[in-house]
Amino acid sequence: MNSNEGIVNLETDYLVIGAGAAGMAFVDEVLSRCKTSTFVISDQLARPGGHWNHAYPFVTLHQGSYFYGVNSEVLERDPREIDLSSKHEMLAYYDKVMRKFLASGRVTFLPQTSYQWREDGDEDHVVKSIILSGVTYHVTVRKKFVNACAQQIKVPSTHVPSYQIDKDVRENCVPINELGSLKRSYEEFVVIGNGKTGIDAVLYLLNQGVSPSSIRWVVSRELWWYDRKWFGPSSAQDFIIEIIRVLGEEDDTGAIFRRLEDKGILMRMQDDPDAEDPKLFRCATITKAERDAVQNIKEFVRLGHVTRITRDRIVFGDRGSIPTVSLFPL
Repeated sequence: MNSNEGIVNLETDYLVIGAGAAGMAFVDEVLSRCKTSTFVISDQLARPGGHWNHAYPFVTLHQGSYFYGVNSEVLERDPREIDLSSKHEMLAYYDKVMRKFLASGRVTFLPQTSYQWREDGDEDHVVKSIILSGVTYHVTVRKKFVNACAQQIKVPSTHVPSYQIDKDVRENCVPINELGSLKRSYEEFVVIGNGKTGIDAVLYLLNQGVSPSSIRWVVSRELWWYDRKWFGPSSAQDFIIEIIRVLGEEDDTGAIFRRLEDKGILMRMQDDPDAEDPKLFRCATITKAERDAVQNIKEFVRLGHVTRITRDRIVFGDRGSIPTVSLFPL
């Protein structure tokens, strides 16, 4: 249809919502195994890659690239090393994969479109163009509707913080994405968030030459971390064997994590024999060198979750507060 207005009728075997890692992997697998299946992929963004489009500019994979991507296209540069692909490499990779999909003649990509969730009794699936307000796609699905966005992955640049930020300090509270494009220098930094994104922010500042004495890190809850050395080409099989062995021999969750720590598979941010075991595990992966690099920062703030940032204080509910400083990567 050449008009910018109207209804476009499509038929396909699979309608896939989301052109991120999950959606692309699904299409790649079925496309390679079934030589007749057809696909329509809808995504709200202009290009494939999912949350990588919104990620901060210095982000990389935290596990080896050979664990990621689609089966028909190699991502890693060197299969002998733990290769950590960058954001820009990830987006270029998914562009390449999508071009291969389209060249097959069996994939239709609808970028910048929004899937309209069906009401009971609706026969066709409806996808609306975001750019062209008058264009709607009615999609008849012969085999399967695939929601590849069910995980609802969020990154700092796509959602607002859960705590209050007073108006007169908002210009100094930025998502981690903006660390790579600051317009001025700051005397101190407070990093809020203690997961993989948080340690990436701390390491980025240190790598840019910021003094450790100028960085404070708000650690709301202690985490378990994977040691990346176990995700190398020569150690991945041993990693799986050790995990299965421990799960088979231990019933208590705490005992499982302590056994994995004894094996060197898991580690905590600080080796304090008197500290309680971490209560949270998100599969974040770092090296011991990265962990050690952040130990010399000015302060680890362990007062729980931030509830408010004012001109003078960072407030942690009824657990206390600390003085406000220059910039807060969120």
